[in-house]
Amino acid sequence: MARRASLAAILISAPLVGLLAWLSVSSTIAFVTALPAGADASSALPSPAVSPERAQAAAAANAQAARWFDNSRYNLRAARTVLLLPGPNRRRERAQVEALVRASLSAAPMSPYGWTLLAFLRLERGDQRGAARAWEMSVLVGRYVPNVMQARLLLGMRILRTNPDMAASVTDQVRVLAQGDPSSLAAAARHGGIEAPVRAILAGSEEAADFERATRAMVAAAGSRLKQRAEAQP
Repeated sequence: MARRASLAAILISAPLVGLLAWLSVSSTIAFVTALPAGADASSALPSPAVSPERAQAAAAANAQAARWFDNSRYNLRAARTVLLLPGPNRRRERAQVEALVRASLSAAPMSPYGWTLLAFLRLERGDQRGAARAWEMSVLVGRYVPNVMQARLLLGMRILRTNPDMAASVTDQVRVLAQGDPSSLAAAARHGGIEAPVRAILAGSEEAADFERATRAMVAAAGSRLKQRAEAQP
């Protein structure tokens, strides 16, 4: 009886074991396939100085990986890599990038980053209404997502110029970021040139003081770095 029970357990678990083995193999294939792109994508993000050949090779590697496993993540990585191309090259590949982002969102429609990237692509090709819809979707699926907030806020401010209906959502994003990470908001406001509207939104709130402190600290830190560089020069 025990032997029959054991055999039954093996027969029942065998498909599951096979599935887990396949997922493990698929994941490994995807990881290995994307390895040539890994270093390029991560190290190049802070700097746009990437040759078209390297960017295209990295994008192709990630797109190939997406066929094996986790197609949402690898399609997004491929799209990000194509965006590292110089302006004219990137514009020529716009349709490819948007197709990759759409494929990623088909597999993972709750991705705030994917929707933010789609909003950027639509805005870049002049689709203001489409950009606004994608931006609103990003907020809807993730109102506070730390690694997306800065880029999404700056993008929202750009779209707001031609779409005043987004005012409430953009205002909410300013306040959410002010509450969650005032230093991040200060950096985004300074680098994006949106300090004035951010101050107007936060006026009279407790977060306004936090924002000003973070801004002063950021300016002081920048001044200190410049002073150290000047002193280090012969």
